[in-house]
Amino acid sequence: MKVQIKTLKFFNVMALMTRIAFRRTGGVLGPDVDLTLDFEGLPYKDAQHLEDLVINAHFFNLPENLVALTTSREFQYTVTIQGSTDKHTVHLSDTSAPNSLRDLVDELIILAVSKKFGLL
Repeated sequence: MKVQIKTLKFFNVMALMTRIAFRRTGGVLGPDVDLTLDFEGLPYKDAQHLEDLVINAHFFNLPENLVALTTSREFQYTVTIQGSTDKHTVHLSDTSAPNSLRDLVDELIILAVSKKFGLL
């Protein structure tokens, strides 16, 4: 079985990435959260930090569905990164998230919860 892997040339990822959409659902300890970040409106330092997290996560090389069997107690996440010509979505859960993706997901959770409660 062949798996098609999407790749990006990371010579200028910020010029290619235009938007990140994030959604967290499920779990028993926290509310559902949604976040949409447009790179054009972000300060350079914040955009650079997110770019680094995306690169380190090898996001565009991940399969679309990482969700395995989940329990009702764990969160499920959807992360979509829109580029200038393409977009890639990854569905994952607490137990299925690869270590390479954890820092990006953790950062998006912080940003989403902060936005939800008016801290941004």
